[in-house]
Amino acid sequence: MVTALLALLIAGQDLAASGPVEVEVGVDGIADVPAQAYRVSAFFYVLEGTPAEARSKVRAAKEDAVDAVRPLRPLDREVCAPAGSKLGFVGNEAIGGPDPQDGTQAGVPQFDSYEVVLPDRQSAERAATAIRGAGATNIQGPEPVLFDCAAGERLAQADALVRAHAKAEPYARLLGRRVAGIRRISQDAQSDILQRYAAMFGSKSPKLDADKVRVSVAATITYVLDK
Repeated sequence: MVTALLALLIAGQDLAASGPVEVEVGVDGIADVPAQAYRVSAFFYVLEGTPAEARSKVRAAKEDAVDAVRPLRPLDREVCAPAGSKLGFVGNEAIGGPDPQDGTQAGVPQFDSYEVVLPDRQSAERAATAIRGAGATNIQGPEPVLFDCAAGERLAQADALVRAHAKAEPYARLLGRRVAGIRRISQDAQSDILQRYAAMFGSKSPKLDADKVRVSVAATITYVLDK
C-alpha cells in the first residue's frame, strides 16, 4: 500500500512538471421529483377451463376493473417515468394455446394486465381496491409517476456535475493543481436514466420519498487539471 502510494506521488511530481492533465470521472446524478400522478398496475389470469373459457373470464374481469375505476377519472396521458411494470407476457396481452379440438383437453392459462393512472394518491388507492375487487392479482401501486421528465433530467444532470467535480478535486490537489475546466461530457445512452429503484444501487443514495420519482443520469465527465 505504501509503495503504491509512493509511486503515485512520484508520478504526480512528474506530471506537475508537464502541461495540463485530464481526469475522467464517472458519476450518477440524482434528482427526486414530486409526483405528477399515481399509477396502479394489476395482473389477471385464469388457470381453469378451455382457452376460450379462460379468455372470456379474463376479459370479463378486466372490463369489470375498467368500469369500477372509471368514476375515479383516470388520466389518459402517457407516463414518461418510471417505465411501466412488465406484467404478463410480450405486449402485456392475453395469450394462450389453441382451443382443444375435442373440447376435453386441459386449457392453457390465459393472462392479461391492466394499468391505470390517477391524479392523486387517494384516488389511486381507491382504484387499487376496486381492481382487486374485480378479481385482479399482483396489484402494484399506487406508484408515483411523471408526465414531464425533462425538468427532472436537467436537475439530475446538474447533480452529476456537482458530484463529478467533488471527485476530481482530490486528484487536482494530489498533483498540486486545480480543476481548470471540463474537456468533455458523455451521458450514458444505454443506461435507464429514469430508474424506478435507483436507491437500491448504493447505500449512500438517500431514501426515496413515497411521493417522488427518482431521476438518475449516468455521465462520464473529463476535467482538465492545470496549475
